[in-house]
Amino acid sequence: MQRSPRILPIGVILFAAPFLGSCAGAEDSEATRARDASGDVPTFTVDPSWPLEMPDKWIMGAVTAVFVDAQDHVWVTHLPETLTPEEISAAQDPPLGTCCVPAPVVIEFDAQGNVVQGW
Repeated sequence: MQRSPRILPIGVILFAAPFLGSCAGAEDSEATRARDASGDVPTFTVDPSWPLEMPDKWIMGAVTAVFVDAQDHVWVTHLPETLTPEEISAAQDPPLGTCCVPAPVVIEFDAQGNVVQGW
């Protein structure tokens, strides 16, 4: 007995529909509250001097997430594997240069931009 080639796509759709439906219409609650309170969409500005220089010649790759906790500390995750060998020349074996090394994947900054911890 041969199966119809349409069974697999239908099964995938039926399996995924509840999950996709739960995501539809979901909004960031803080952004929604800020917009509802003032009637305007919040705006942000970039501070090129933040964060301050990182310790131990750290350098970050592509940032994947940013989170601010209740203490106004900023948590950042990044992908060190996106850095090129030239960017992390001090981490090569043998070293190609004196700067830099990949930062830990998770870094915590205080509100002033100082590194609190990283792992």
